[in-house]
Amino acid sequence: MKQKKRKHIGSLWESFCVLWLYLVEVMNAMKNSFRIIGDVVEIDIKYKGKSYVALASLADWDKIQITGTWHGMITGGSTVMYVRGKNKGKDILMHRMLMGYPKGIVDHKNRNSIDNTRGNLRVVTQVENVRNASKRPSKYKVKGVRDAPKGKYNAWIQINKKKKSLGNYNTLLEACRARIQAEVLHYNSVEVQRFPIVLNAPN
Repeated sequence: MKQKKRKHIGSLWESFCVLWLYLVEVMNAMKNSFRIIGDVVEIDIKYKGKSYVALASLADWDKIQITGTWHGMITGGSTVMYVRGKNKGKDILMHRMLMGYPKGIVDHKNRNSIDNTRGNLRVVTQVENVRNASKRPSKYKVKGVRDAPKGKYNAWIQINKKKKSLGNYNTLLEACRARIQAEVLHYNSVEVQRFPIVLNAPN
């Protein structure tokens, strides 16, 4: 009789454990609205009341289920949004989680920081990431040059995630040349074809 009772208690305990694991899985499952289109999952996220659509690969379905709700996140003075969630009480970023939390920087090839599909993510160095960083389009179509007071042009460069001014110049050509020199100094290389005004300038 005691042996049957023990078996019964053991069976109830196993059922309780199975039910508990199921409830934990349901509670942790992604609660965002989503749509599956081909091999891509569209995930509805919000940031400060506004709605956005994040992307992930269907092949990563199990991974994106580890958090309850994914949100948009913008840090500091940045304008770049990432997809943030929680796992075991800790904040996680979708793009880094999907790449296995590498030591390097996870870059978005197409500069869409909420497109976390497999083909859009890659691990890069700091220099490579800065070069591909999303930026506000310049009306001069030259990265690293912007308007300055009194009709001048300001050249700048980003180093260790901080923008550094290279000074103000009277002409766009001078500002572009300053930017090129800074890229050679800090990045050890430069793509001169990005500065057609310099290429076409008289010697």
